Amino acid sequence: GSWQHVMAVFNSATDRRVYLDGSSKATNTDNFTATGNDRISIGRFGDSTPAGYLTGSVAHVTIWSSALSDANATTLAGGADPTSVDSGNLVENWPLANNTDLTGTEASTVLTAFGSPTNSSDDPPVGSSVAITSPVQYQAKKRNGSDQASLTVSGTYSGTPTSIEVQQNGGAWSELDGSPSGGTFSGSITLSAKATTIAVRFSNDTGVTDSVSDVRLADVFIWVGQSNRSGRFTNGQTFSGGQPASVFDESGAWANLTTNYKDPNESLFSVLPLLATHITNHTGWPVAFVCRTTGATGLLAPDADWASGGTEYNAAMTAVANSEVNAANLILWNQGERDAVN
Repeated sequence: GSWQHVMAVFNSATDRRVYLDGSSKATNTDNFTATGNDRISIGRFGDSTPAGYLTGSVAHVTIWSSALSDANATTLAGGADPTSVDSGNLVENWPLANNTDLTGTEASTVLTAFGSPTNSSDDPPVGSSVAITSPVQYQAKKRNGSDQASLTVSGTYSGTPTSIEVQQNGGAWSELDGSPSGGTFSGSITLSAKATTIAVRFSNDTGVTDSVSDVRLADVFIWVGQSNRSGRFTNGQTFSGGQPASVFDESGAWANLTTNYKDPNESLFSVLPLLATHITNHTGWPVAFVCRTTGATGLLAPDADWASGGTEYNAAMTAVANSEVNAANLILWNQGERDAVN
């Protein structure tokens, strides 16, 4: 079976709620005041003659002195550590990792085991998480002659995954990292679709998952040069390509290239939407641009900014490295009037 999260709230004599997995909520407004509260029972009816033992497993039982909210229910059902939620009103927490782990973590309240409970090797996904840090949305890799590219998928996790699995565009799951350790994971996949949604999960707890959408297999161009490259055009340009376009812009982040695109450092418009339209309509594939453009710079002395080892040359190399592109079709560099004068 699979773990389910249950949360009960007794807010007042006429306000009681029960949540299942953070979303399904039942309410009761009958006037009722609890009396004779002299014991806590977990997994059974706690009358003077205990009965009704639960068939199943219980873990991470927590008591608060406050009425938790709908948002709290969603957070806890998503795997948050209970001790991190409304911690100022936390009364007690029993992880119940095994049948001898009966002491609360907050007030050291000790439970007594009845009915010979046994241990389960299937731990609930409390405090477990996984996050993809690379690739990011709109990131692009250059397609090879077989219209494929190798892509490293890496990220972080908390918890104890046996292995990390990966999925592309809702297809079959496969092993990405068979031995994740130290809170990080990494592995390689082969891209073959023009746009891919990549998901990862714990193999031993498939509810712990993360995904990134729209990772692109594309033709890649390095877009560098002076002011005409940075985009100082009065009129915005329309993107109407048959495939999407990506840009690794001057802010150092991947973005979706759209109509009226502007370089983050410019107030006027770039020509890239028009160029991307022509390229994608000609090739039938997505296109990506890695940008480093700066006005009033030059290639020749005394303004040799773009010469090997120059300030702009080094900045362009850094942009290419940070974009994590695997290769490029062409370097498109603009030589402006400053070099004509020099």
